[in-house]
Amino acid sequence: MIKPRTRAERNALRDRESLEKERLRNRTGGFHRYEDPGNLIQPIKDDPKNPTLPNPIDRFVRTAEVAELEREDRKREQGKRDQFHENRRMSRESREEQRWRRMEEREECDKQRVQNLQMYSQKAFKNRSGAPFDIVTLRYDQSEEGRRLQHADLMAQYREKVRATNLAYRNHAGFNPILGEQTFLMAMPEKPPVPDADTSKPDA
Repeated sequence: MIKPRTRAERNALRDRESLEKERLRNRTGGFHRYEDPGNLIQPIKDDPKNPTLPNPIDRFVRTAEVAELEREDRKREQGKRDQFHENRRMSRESREEQRWRRMEEREECDKQRVQNLQMYSQKAFKNRSGAPFDIVTLRYDQSEEGRRLQHADLMAQYREKVRATNLAYRNHAGFNPILGEQTFLMAMPEKPPVPDADTSKPDA
């Protein structure tokens, strides 16, 4: 015997979705899928999962739980702020490191450029002396050419002293007959050392 429907059930089945679900529920064969939505007009009061009729005590959050929830919210917000400041600090630190690295690279490039201009550019030869000798300080350059020039000058002075000694020995042996004194010491000068055997010049 078919149980007659109540007025509430008939009103609930007026919409198309409820009518389709009702037909699915009454379909036979077992090849269809059906989930019973329950009575939407009169929900089950004893169902703990029913959100429409909660326990009056559970409808409000108690004092201890409110304090705990607020503390968790404050901790979460503080963690977000700390993470935001940490990310910004790391970003600024990275940008600062990149800026200093670019400045160092630019300075190194400038030094290399000046060095290349001084060594290989034609502009550097305009202010360059013709000899590795500074006429202001009267010093030789601290280079291979400066050492060669210094050795050549020392050899010229050495040869001059050798010639003077030979002439004195051949003429008067260093004795002045007018003064009656030995005015020139008959001693050979010391030969200057050779800075480099490959670049030294032969003796005259």
